[in-house]
Amino acid sequence: MKPRVIALIFLSLLVVGLLYLERAILAPFILAAVFAYILNPVITFLSQRTKVGRAFFIVLFFVLLFTVIGWLGAIITRQIFAEAQALTDEARIFLENAEMQITGLPIWLRDSAHNAVLSIKEALTIESSIVLPFFSGAAARVFATITFLFSLFYFLKDGGRFVENILLLFPGESKLEAEIVLRRINAILGNYLRGQLLIVLIMAILGFTLFTLLGVRFSLILGMVIGLAEIVPMIGPIIAGSIVTIVALVDGTSAFGLHPLYDAGVILAAYVILNQAENYLIVPQIMGKVTQLHPLMIFFSVLAGGHLFGILGFILAVPIVASLRIVFEYLLDKLASK
Repeated sequence: MKPRVIALIFLSLLVVGLLYLERAILAPFILAAVFAYILNPVITFLSQRTKVGRAFFIVLFFVLLFTVIGWLGAIITRQIFAEAQALTDEARIFLENAEMQITGLPIWLRDSAHNAVLSIKEALTIESSIVLPFFSGAAARVFATITFLFSLFYFLKDGGRFVENILLLFPGESKLEAEIVLRRINAILGNYLRGQLLIVLIMAILGFTLFTLLGVRFSLILGMVIGLAEIVPMIGPIIAGSIVTIVALVDGTSAFGLHPLYDAGVILAAYVILNQAENYLIVPQIMGKVTQLHPLMIFFSVLAGGHLFGILGFILAVPIVASLRIVFEYLLDKLASK
């Protein structure tokens, strides 16, 4: 193996190790790279079509972004806060009723039930001791948001140069082979991320519409939960279904006027039907066989990514493993040809 190739492999491993050690601060940079990856084809198309520099359309995008955020904030934020407050009040009432009915449980079960109710009550209570950490965390989130926007601008502006500089590290014919591999990875990542974003939007709208028609309160929050849950393959919909069932059980209101337990069952069944329709009708049309990964590999990748990198690991595990699959296939082909 050539010394330059060995040095390149060593440098790659070193960079990966450093990124892992500093993973706590990587979130805004990784999210910026993902959004830049999704938006880059649109910016490039507009720039080439109009012969206007990329910087103009990037600035235009940020202006539109802040405008849309402000507009949606004025329309949606009040309803979200109202639903969140109402959901908290309903949870407190439910817990108070549950606490009163604990006495009717078997003796061996009372302590466990009482401790569970107390734990949930404490989670719903804001104490003065956590106010300062809350504002400290808010300041950190504001800084992370600024970092995200700043990074997004430069990823959109200079992302192409980053790729070109990486290709310059490869000598001779290896540069052409590396470019082919990067193109294959680019096709998978682009299709996966853009398809996933579209599925999130579709499921959020369908979920909101479904729960509104069923007379379920908090339909906006639940629709957003269902949409965002689609980011995490396989596990996300299970979590979303659990949340929907718990909310329906606690709230106890719907268009059917049944007992809360039956209401929750009907609403869960409706969500399962919606999820299956998505799996058989929406996902195949949008995603196709983008990743070419076995379901068991997807499940393992999601769990491993979440364990190592938290929420970002859950979100990015599948496209990263799909990209690694392409790299390993290339390396195996190279070894087999020798």
